[in-house]
Amino acid sequence: MVENHNKNFAEQLKARNDEFQKLQASSGKQLGDLQNNFQEQQKQRQTDMESYKKEIAAMYEKNLRSAINEETSSLKVNLEMMKQENGRLNQKLEYSVTDYAKIITAFILALIMGFVMAKLT
Repeated sequence: MVENHNKNFAEQLKARNDEFQKLQASSGKQLGDLQNNFQEQQKQRQTDMESYKKEIAAMYEKNLRSAINEETSSLKVNLEMMKQENGRLNQKLEYSVTDYAKIITAFILALIMGFVMAKLT
């Protein structure tokens, strides 16, 4: 009976040992699969991060160009306004020079007429 009991116990131990080895192999395979899956996810995240960085750099460049274009447009408008103001001031300067020439001409003419009238009388 003890031999029979030992034999049954040995068979159960062998069966449990086989199950344990299968479980270890299965667990090892699952662990390897999890590790591979994790590594692939890390690679995908890294790829996504690189893609996001490129998108952010492109958006920054686009925003920078937009800001430069906006400032350039503003400066062009200011330049055009200054050109118009400069033209107006030049025209005003020419008009005032013309007025002085007319005044000086009229003054000289009045002096000559006064001199002629004084000679005649």
